[in-house]
Amino acid sequence: MDVIKLKAQRSGHRGVITKVLRRISKNEDENGKAEMIKVLEEDRDTYLRSMLRGEALRTVSGFSLTNTNYRQAIDVLFERYGQNHKIIKAHIQSLIDIPFPKSNPDSLRNFFDKMECCIRALEALGTDETTYGTILTPMLYNKLPAEIRKNITRDKGDDQWELNSLRRAIKKELCVKGAGCK
Repeated sequence: MDVIKLKAQRSGHRGVITKVLRRISKNEDENGKAEMIKVLEEDRDTYLRSMLRGEALRTVSGFSLTNTNYRQAIDVLFERYGQNHKIIKAHIQSLIDIPFPKSNPDSLRNFFDKMECCIRALEALGTDETTYGTILTPMLYNKLPAEIRKNITRDKGDDQWELNSLRRAIKKELCVKGAGCK
């Protein structure tokens, strides 16, 4: 499943689900869920349903608003929308699938923007670069045209890349080529 499809599935209720799940995922154990349930129970008549929209609201619409059902509603929401591993996998796949750029600034800018979008999304999900950077860095580097690889390696002095240094080098190369440097 690609990132666009995942984003489309979450549209309309992303903010609330993200808030709820962020609070829960801080402590992904039962204590985290219990903490969120406690917050929800403080104003249970309106909080949950007033904050949900679209598919997320329909997901919990069958529950009557009782303490027991709140726990079930949170579990259902967490099960359906709290699957960060699928979102992480989709972003990593998007990085792998980024098309090879050409040497022109527009193509390199497009490559860089797509790469940055996926990497920032992974960072926002709390994914540590060390879990994917070692594998993706050489893949991304090898997608670059030979001329650009030569230029950024000349500036760096060697070809031992980490993801962040590769990101900075591509950004610098874009500035040199006059494609968005400020």
